[in-house]
Amino acid sequence: MKPYLALATILMLPLSCCPAAENAQPQKAGSKPSDVCPVEFEKARMIKSKIQSGFDPGSNNTSLLRKPAVEKELRLTVEQKQRLSESLLAFRPERAALWQENFPPLRTLDDSGLPLPFADVAAELSRRAKLSSKTSEERAKKLAEINLKELESIKAIMDVKQYNRFKQLQLQASLPYGILFNRAIADSLKLTLEQRSQISPICVSFGQATNPQAFRDFLKEDEELKRLPFQEQLKAKQDRVEKEFAETRRRGRMSPADRQIEDKVNYDRYRKLELESLAEILKLLTPEQKEAWDNLIGPPFEFGPS
Repeated sequence: MKPYLALATILMLPLSCCPAAENAQPQKAGSKPSDVCPVEFEKARMIKSKIQSGFDPGSNNTSLLRKPAVEKELRLTVEQKQRLSESLLAFRPERAALWQENFPPLRTLDDSGLPLPFADVAAELSRRAKLSSKTSEERAKKLAEINLKELESIKAIMDVKQYNRFKQLQLQASLPYGILFNRAIADSLKLTLEQRSQISPICVSFGQATNPQAFRDFLKEDEELKRLPFQEQLKAKQDRVEKEFAETRRRGRMSPADRQIEDKVNYDRYRKLELESLAEILKLLTPEQKEAWDNLIGPPFEFGPS
């Protein structure tokens, strides 16, 4: 787990509790994924955004280009690798600025260095949640502009065959969540509302099995904490963070060889669950959709451990 996930997980709010999810209206078959907001769909959307983008304000999955296996698959030259590395680095400041603009560091200590009262921190989290809701459309628009410029820079470096295969790998890397959230897949398959309602629980089950941390009920946990005296609330939160950092420290103490072995075991388990989930999803598609699926994502690719 990345170190910053520890604090970030404290800030997560289940999107399944949003009014939109509770008041979702029936949609016409073939409507776009963003038009539908059932509870399970929202929970899967939360998992996708918080796991696959690593709390980054958004991603093109361009980090795939740093994987040796992907470089080999695309047959990138030494010059292309260098140019791509420089291109990806060039967009980092813009992404970071967008993130800081919308999510400045959370203040948890007072001027003397002591922890702020839990109620004050909770109030700040509530304020941020409302602010995030109001600015999400504008943020998404800015992010889309950054993503488009980034892809254009990559396209200028690759030849047509390389870029087309890269787009396929991008889609594969987004699975199984991408079948619901990736616009290219959604537009190509034209999933019905019934299909999406059947696919969503599969994605949720996959997320629960591969990253249960992201499915913790933080609102319920905080409600239970509020019943405790403040010092016990603080200790419970500190224990939560300590537990999450303990895993990072454990990994840090491992030898490179042992870490590689563990990564391989984790990847094999993840990949097995991923393939099982995709098999379940494909059973729900029509023959025409399956044909469109095969043309869209291309030959299956093994990305290997991170």
